[in-house]
Amino acid sequence: MAARYSVANGNWNATSTWATSAGGTAGASVPIAGDRAILYNYTVTMTADAIVGSLHYYQGTLEGDGNKLTIKGDSGHGGLLQIDNNVIDDIDITIDSGRDGTIDVLGSSGSVNNLVIDSSGYTISLAAAATISEDLTITAGTLDTDSGSNHALTVTGDVSVTGTLTGNASAISMKSIDIASGGTYTATSGTTTITGVGGSDYPFKNHTSGNFVHSSGTVTFSSSAYKNFDAGGDPFYNFISTGTSEFRSQRAFTVANDFTISSSGSGYFRPNGNAFTVTGDVAINSGGEIRCTDEADTFGSLTIASGGTYSATSGTTTITSMTSTGSGDRSLSLVSGGTFTNNGGTVLFNSSADQRLQMAGTGNLYNLTVNKSDNEFITFGNLTIENNLDVTLAADHTWRPDSTSDTLTVYGNTYLTTGRINNGSTQYAGTNNWGNVTINSGEFVLSSGTNNFTGIRNVGGTVSQS
Repeated sequence: MAARYSVANGNWNATSTWATSAGGTAGASVPIAGDRAILYNYTVTMTADAIVGSLHYYQGTLEGDGNKLTIKGDSGHGGLLQIDNNVIDDIDITIDSGRDGTIDVLGSSGSVNNLVIDSSGYTISLAAAATISEDLTITAGTLDTDSGSNHALTVTGDVSVTGTLTGNASAISMKSIDIASGGTYTATSGTTTITGVGGSDYPFKNHTSGNFVHSSGTVTFSSSAYKNFDAGGDPFYNFISTGTSEFRSQRAFTVANDFTISSSGSGYFRPNGNAFTVTGDVAINSGGEIRCTDEADTFGSLTIASGGTYSATSGTTTITSMTSTGSGDRSLSLVSGGTFTNNGGTVLFNSSADQRLQMAGTGNLYNLTVNKSDNEFITFGNLTIENNLDVTLAADHTWRPDSTSDTLTVYGNTYLTTGRINNGSTQYAGTNNWGNVTINSGEFVLSSGTNNFTGIRNVGGTVSQS
């Protein structure tokens, strides 16, 4: 291994630029693979592609003029690429190293155009925050943001991963990411921000046998362009959309925690007939919209804020839990000013814990099914069901309103399989319209108000008067 020091302003490819010692006599050979190139206090301009073992860059300017610098990894100490106080401009860098090492690709100004990591079996770690002004390609090996320092990584262009990108707890921003078969993105536990659409028209594409590991982090999507998402079946943890146009899922879309959508324009999410599953809360904030079609949707809870819009699947939306909102705990909360379109579908509540329903905005449920193995089901405010109500509760547990002033209208049939509708202390005490009621088991408590029935049939239950 030889060291080559810049001793004059000039052409990288000229011997007059280099010496064998700092401040030494110019005329040394141009650095090659295995050599350590050391730049200090001079402006060096590349006029062709170059290969070095490592580049240690203390002060001055490196002008790439669009050429590529390949770093092979020498046997010396320190980083593969070290930039301390300098300007680096208009250069493509490929790390094709035969050893682990660190890189620092952000000087006092300027940035690397394109960065390629092609170091099979080795880990290249960031030694400082990095900005790539065009694309990042990880062909082989690992690019690690450093678990100790969690350096920020900003890629203005597209990220393509055939090797491994490890995000630790860093702030990561990119235009798009394409995870190839065999590639892995172990996401930051912080936030991955996706700002646009890649060359394949996907902001996020995880190919078959690609791997996305969410690391309990957040993916935020903020593009203004139409786009397709393909998570490849791997779940996000938290997903936030603030985009201003449609984005749609090309395969099952799964979120292990919360999904939040809001927009200042016409942005909306379309599951596109693919299963849409969110373990936590789906929050549709002002300007946000979800347009479902006929897929199976499963949410922990659903909150539609004022200005939010939810167009339900024509199949079944299953609500499995409950979340705390500004107005209290709810499983499905349609706030005043929000819009719910039922599309002739069914909403199913099936948690073993208490669940609560509020429909204070525009729109009604079509079919409502409550099938709970334990605890209560409570409605808030007036409720209208355009078709059928089917209630199955554990024995001695109740469907009831939060307030006796609340009213209930069911235009179709009401079925009580087990459990109780109303109780002696809390009931729909106003005028209530039940349609045809069939009591297979359990207890139907007639309220102290007006109970309108198209018909009532008691198969094996109890009808009582409060």
